[in-house]
Amino acid sequence: MFSLKQLLKKHRKKYNELNKIKKIFIITLFLCVFSSSCISIIFFFKISIPHENNIFYKFLFDTFNLLFILVSFILLQWGKILVKDAYIILSCGIFLWGGSLFSNLYNDINILPVWFSLWVYNIFKTIGILLLLIGVFISIKKTNKRCDYFKLLATIDDLTELPNRRYFQEELRKYENKMLLFIMIDIDNFKKINDKYGHEEGDRILHSFGMVLLNYKNSNIFSARLGGDEFAAFIISNDKQKAIIFAEYLLNEIKNIMVKDEYHMTLSIGIACKFPFESNKIGLQRADKALYKAKGNNRNRFEWE
Repeated sequence: MFSLKQLLKKHRKKYNELNKIKKIFIITLFLCVFSSSCISIIFFFKISIPHENNIFYKFLFDTFNLLFILVSFILLQWGKILVKDAYIILSCGIFLWGGSLFSNLYNDINILPVWFSLWVYNIFKTIGILLLLIGVFISIKKTNKRCDYFKLLATIDDLTELPNRRYFQEELRKYENKMLLFIMIDIDNFKKINDKYGHEEGDRILHSFGMVLLNYKNSNIFSARLGGDEFAAFIISNDKQKAIIFAEYLLNEIKNIMVKDEYHMTLSIGIACKFPFESNKIGLQRADKALYKAKGNNRNRFEWE
């Protein structure tokens, strides 16, 4: 037995917090920008400006780029990144890119050896951009998976592990113009069990019956919990014998679910047929009517409408 809260806790990855490593990264990159800003102020009027090279404008452009990298890096650290490996790759990519920009900026002020200005700048920049692309790809991929996972949770009943009412209605709309067999299922005297033995025992029974429905292997049958002790299923077929076999299976299997080892459970089942020219709503109403007929006939049975 499990709850939705426990399921989310089991599969959810912890949000990243601002730890010491992140602080070191931020402080290091901040010092780079701060020192470059100081250098630009001190040497502002000392820079040689050959018109053909536009060194002055290149210096300003590199400074703004470095500031942009710093802001991006800080936002990345403070933002709640769900995927840890994407966070690490993105952080390293931005850090290397920032390092390459700083080396290029410093080269504008104080000419460095050619091997340093070319190799360090280009290698750091290339690796940094490559890591950024990989990090973005991983982040998008993992985020899409997480979205699909939470979408699945929104359509599954956490107690029985069956599709819920919303999922049932969504699937049913796909077969509006098909021949369908509807089965409405109700656990007999379930409210009395809840009142007498408590909700914990009631939840155990619902979970056990959910397993009964899940264990019935037939790709043409879609079962769901509509709410409370009410379940439903539809069969994509015009063969009424399939509905009878399914109903008899449920009536037999429910007997294996005992209430406090005192007595076994029973079901009331209503079955109805819906033709392609009819709406699904009509088929559900017929099956519901057959369900009440089964309840009126002493329960523990199935009836047709």
